[in-house]
Amino acid sequence: MSLKMHAAERIIGRTKMSIAEVLSVISRGATVELGRSKNVIFLLFYSLLDNESKVALVDADDGSLISIWERNFRFPTGVRRPTRKQEELVKTFEQTTTTNKTT
Repeated sequence: MSLKMHAAERIIGRTKMSIAEVLSVISRGATVELGRSKNVIFLLFYSLLDNESKVALVDADDGSLISIWERNFRFPTGVRRPTRKQEELVKTFEQTTTTNKTT
């Protein structure tokens, strides 16, 4: 997965995760799609380092990461706000996959 320069800046500014860690979470599908707006896919994922969910904005055409948003940002029409159940799902998935990598 590639990323735009803006995405690199947002990863550094909005999460304790490294760029490689964010790209890994998204690439392995540890996400929940919240919806699409124009050609942008909004994917909820969980950051163990931040102990909270984040939202990845991915270009639907080329699959590159555009930006990282906080879960409380204002979402465009057609994109659902994350539910508690969705946040628990991505948290559990990330904890499980991380535990499996270390054992």
